[in-house]
Amino acid sequence: MADLQAEIELTVELRKFFNIDLFVQGYYQIRAGIKFAPRIQAATKVEVKSETPPVYDDYREQIYPACVLNDWGVSKTFMILYKNEEVELEDQFNFKLSIIVDPQNITDCFNRMDMQLCIELYFVEKEYLPEKISAIQPLCSRNYKLHFNPRLGLHIHVPIFFDYFHLSALTVTIHASLLCLIPPYVFDR
Repeated sequence: MADLQAEIELTVELRKFFNIDLFVQGYYQIRAGIKFAPRIQAATKVEVKSETPPVYDDYREQIYPACVLNDWGVSKTFMILYKNEEVELEDQFNFKLSIIVDPQNITDCFNRMDMQLCIELYFVEKEYLPEKISAIQPLCSRNYKLHFNPRLGLHIHVPIFFDYFHLSALTVTIHASLLCLIPPYVFDR
């Protein structure tokens, strides 16, 4: 029997960012992406689902809103000034995943897929301009293994802690479900 294409919809909600002990004041961003084991044939499309009003900094200049950049969901850019500061992000990203699976061993295919949510923390100093999004530098990243079950989906709310040198946390809600199994069509990797 020929392979099938599994269509999965995965929603990632970046809820709240906690500055536990980030010692450098400036603008921060969270980026979220999905990674698979290297041998897995998969395609990803990302959409921003956040509908929040524009955010302004202390100088009444608009801060960069949530967007999609190279198949990664990018949170709105936010300013951190103080220790123990909390920032409501409320950014949502919809990932539409197309994955080739063996119809005889669908559950095993999902177990071998090694699907991971990658969360990265980015930073730029206070002299940030929205046109200079490429100047934002990665600080650290975390990978969270997604235990997706094709029958039950995935529904979880987790805290993500960044490393000791960039001590901060992020609460993330993840929902995923298998939408359909269809004959495969050619897609760009």
